[in-house]
This record gives sequence, C-alpha cells and structure tokens, in this order.
Amino acid sequence: MMKRKVFYLSIFMSLILSGTLLGASVSMIETTSSDKNIVSEKKRVVKETEVKEEPEVVEEETIEEAVVTEPVVAAVEEVQTPTVQTPVQSDPTIIPYPHSDFKTYMYASAITNTASAQYQLLTKAYVGDYGIMMVDGCYLVAMGTAYAHYIGQKYQVTFETGQVINVMIGDVKQDIHTDQYNSAGIANGDLLEFIVSQPPQEVTTMGSYNVIFPGKVAYLTMIN
Repeated sequence: MMKRKVFYLSIFMSLILSGTLLGASVSMIETTSSDKNIVSEKKRVVKETEVKEEPEVVEEETIEEAVVTEPVVAAVEEVQTPTVQTPVQSDPTIIPYPHSDFKTYMYASAITNTASAQYQLLTKAYVGDYGIMMVDGCYLVAMGTAYAHYIGQKYQVTFETGQVINVMIGDVKQDIHTDQYNSAGIANGDLLEFIVSQPPQEVTTMGSYNVIFPGKVAYLTMIN
C-alpha cells in the first residue's frame, strides 16, 4: 500500500514537474517569440524611421525661360513725295559778278560736233557785224554757267557806257575755265566771248572786242 502511494506521488510530482517545465518552456517560447517580435518591431520602426529621415530628393525641374523674340521690323525710310514748286519769276535784270572789260572771241569753226545744240544753232547763223555770227539779230556768244543755262538763251547786254546789244548763248564755257562764280574767264576775266567767222583787224591786233564794245557789262536783262 505504501509502495502504491509512493508510486502515485512520484507520478504526481512528475506531472507537476512536467507542467512546470512545459509552462516554462511555453513561457520561454512566448518570451522568445515576444522578444523576436519586439526586435522585429524595433527593426521595422528603425527602418521606417530611416526611411522617414532620408531627405526627400526633389528633382529640380529645369525651367527654360521663354525667350520672347520681338519681330524684327526693318527700318523703312519714309519716302517723301517731292513737292513740285512753281518757279518764282525773278527780276530779269542780273548784276554780273566782278569781271574785266576784256571781251575775247572764238572761231565758229571750232564747233565741230554735228550732233550738238551749238552746231545746230550755227546752221541757222549768219555772219553779221564785226565778223560776229548772229541769229535773229543777236550776237552769238559763249558765257559761263552762271548765266548760260541753255543754248539759244537770250540776253540784252548793257555796258557801262550805256551801249546796248542783244546776245544769244551759242556755247557754254566749262567751269574749269571760269572763276569761282563760274562767271568770268580765268585768264582774262572776260564775261563775254564772241563767236566769230573773221574778226576785224583791230580786234585781232588787240585780241579783244573791247575796241568795239568798250567798258564792263553793267547788267544783263533776260529776253523771252
């Protein structure tokens, strides 16, 4: 009987020990599992923290400034229509620029260009007084561009002596042969150069028509 009680007591103690060990094992397992879960949770939290703490890299958008190209407008010069002015009728009397009383001459035969206005005028000319070529009662003369505007232009010439003659432009003196005013000849200061066929002896001797038309030109009057 006593042996049986001891047996049962041994079994009971074994069960208790087994339960205790099992509980401890379960507890240890739970503790280990809990620890593992805590560690995992800590790792997860750490990872989340690390992820959160990483600076957010924002890609900078390259904003290209829009270059506004202004339309190129070519500079257009304003073309002004020239105003047509009616010529003002000036005083027909002209006081000539300074000159001498010398009056040279040139031979009509020196005009050889048959297509020129000078030559065409000579075809209408005749030998008049003092061997001077004449057209319509006017002595043919050569003058500077200050007065000779076209072939066939007419002037009434009044000398200082009061003598008056009519002349017609038969030739035009080149500017290089006249003074700064394009008026008188450079060599002799002559205002009038007669176009002749054959001058009188006294003229050729003196080299000037001043012996026939003495004095300077007082003024010129345009003849229409």
